[in-house]
Amino acid sequence: MKVRILSIVFVFVMLLACSKDKFTTKPQLKVKSVNDKFIEPGEVLRIVVEFTDAEGDVSDSAFIQKVTANCVNSNYTDKRTIPDFPVKKDLKGEFVITYGYNVQGIPALGQPQCNRNDTCVFRVWVRDLGGNVSDTVQTETIVIKKN
Repeated sequence: MKVRILSIVFVFVMLLACSKDKFTTKPQLKVKSVNDKFIEPGEVLRIVVEFTDAEGDVSDSAFIQKVTANCVNSNYTDKRTIPDFPVKKDLKGEFVITYGYNVQGIPALGQPQCNRNDTCVFRVWVRDLGGNVSDTVQTETIVIKKN
């Protein structure tokens, strides 16, 4: 009897786990990688975000929010255009969000505003061409060195 109950529970858990991988109308995001967790002046921060979308129309807007634990003056929200991806059913891909810390030609990361290093996370969410908004994903803690 115990084996049968465990088998049923196992099958149920597997079905729930598999349902997370399904493509949905609302874009699904995952932070795939961050190039460095300690950023100094002259360096670049790259956040790679993986996405899935059932309609494949994710090429609209990405919103990036910097949330600093020790200095609210360093916080901001940024909006970027997501690169054009071929519209196709069950689209999976990735895009890169790049910020430069005192680097010309790259969107500015921003210097810490409270006379100490910024300890922060970056939150990302997207809106697709159909107006569907994803859940928000978040990076691990990143430290931006005071210049």
